[in-house]
Amino acid sequence: MTMLLPQKFRERIKFAIFLLESLPDILVIILLQLLIIMIYKKTDILLMKVVAVGDERAYLLPIICLALLPTIQLYRLCLHLFEEEFTKDYVLLTRAKGLKHSFILVVHILRNTVISMFLDSKKTIWYMLSALVVVGTLKANANYDSDCPLLTTSWLPANSE
Repeated sequence: MTMLLPQKFRERIKFAIFLLESLPDILVIILLQLLIIMIYKKTDILLMKVVAVGDERAYLLPIICLALLPTIQLYRLCLHLFEEEFTKDYVLLTRAKGLKHSFILVVHILRNTVISMFLDSKKTIWYMLSALVVVGTLKANANYDSDCPLLTTSWLPANSE
């Protein structure tokens, strides 16, 4: 869909993605929590649980935290691969034949970029696993860290006052 936009808008989107991708994981997680809290304070509508208390669990926010940054990374990779394919000779030939931009994008370019996306998905999986460690450490949620003692907060020093 982004590739159907004019070049000026695509450059703005790529810049926004670059900024979002350059933020550290921990900052994104904290900003998402603060955003949920600010919305709750302003509107008294709790979009999702931020912390787990007692037997209750906060599921949605950790899932969003885990999915957001890899999604941005995959989107950036997809844009890069599409733009790279648009410079190939066969695309210039199909444009010279008078085929529509959307037809070229769906039939020719998408087919070739899916293979590259699949090959690069290994990096994204490793990225998600590292984000899992960060989210698990921050949330100290039993769903994330019950099997791994390094992800619990029990090793942190007690607050001595």
